[in-house]
Amino acid sequence: MPLSLKYDEASIIRDYFADRLSPGSNGMMVDVGAHFGTSFRAYLTAGWRVLAFEPDSTKFAKLAPYEQHARFELMKAAVSDAPREAMPFYTSSESTGIASLLAFRKSHTLADSVQVVSLRDVLAERQIRKIDFLKIDTEGYDLQVLRGHDWSIRPEVILTEFDEVKTRHLGHHYDALVDLLVGKDYTVYLSEWFPLERYGANHQWRCISQYPASLHHVDAWGNFIAIRNDAQVKRIADIIAPALVDK
Repeated sequence: MPLSLKYDEASIIRDYFADRLSPGSNGMMVDVGAHFGTSFRAYLTAGWRVLAFEPDSTKFAKLAPYEQHARFELMKAAVSDAPREAMPFYTSSESTGIASLLAFRKSHTLADSVQVVSLRDVLAERQIRKIDFLKIDTEGYDLQVLRGHDWSIRPEVILTEFDEVKTRHLGHHYDALVDLLVGKDYTVYLSEWFPLERYGANHQWRCISQYPASLHHVDAWGNFIAIRNDAQVKRIADIIAPALVDK
């Protein structure tokens, strides 16, 4: 298929949930790495409950208006496999989107010390037993987020990022993340983007394949779309089908 400069994995998931996004709907989204709220906005507007996590204090002002919503909660903390009272947190002048617990760019500077929590503990404290959509974008710590989750609660759909340049600093590769998801009985699609040339510029999308699939480049990044095998697997397959390539 021809290469595209744009591909929106989040829109695939919105299409999947389209019949549950009318006003007055009642779903549950957990957004780990909320940034400015773009990912959760449609779900909150439709009436879903949203639990969001964002440790970067420079983003709190943009998220503050959502805190007036009765079905929204913002935790100003990072998420990993286990709670910690404080961890170093880094930001970069290159992009607001690469703030992280991991200093993976020369431009990263120490900005703060942040609290770290686990999904397991936070969900238990709030007695949350069902998640429709779990989105994770933590600039390198996505595997740790999933390892800190209580898998007796299996989200219907998971969107999570991988980035080989970042996670090799942490000693793992994309397959560790996707193998965890497959092991929890999910069908997984790998959406691969070309290696980043620079942050803040347009990024080039390469392809989407059903896992198992290999990366085309050692420095690739992208997203996994995972759907629980007892959910509407055919529905999401049909949405992805026009762009799907062979393994």
